[in-house]
Amino acid sequence: MAGSWLGMRTEFFAIDRIEGDTAIVQGDDEKDHAVPFGALPPTSQEGSVLRVHVDDQGHPDWNTARVDEQETHRRIAEARARIDELRNRD
Repeated sequence: MAGSWLGMRTEFFAIDRIEGDTAIVQGDDEKDHAVPFGALPPTSQEGSVLRVHVDDQGHPDWNTARVDEQETHRRIAEARARIDELRNRD
């Protein structure tokens, strides 16, 4: 979970892929969501991590989605480190 903002809960979602006009977005719970790409911030792209408000039932409000550059870079660095570790195994 990403945290809260003004009493609203926020969570992270990563854009896994883009299929036509639809973004397949995966939450940290590994559930996929098909979201109209036009509903996401203009700087969104595959691999972007979004910070999104969710309601009490855990439903994301895609209109509140914001690209979280810091979290995106952190996750990319973490993935690269894992790949490097796997490559260096004998």
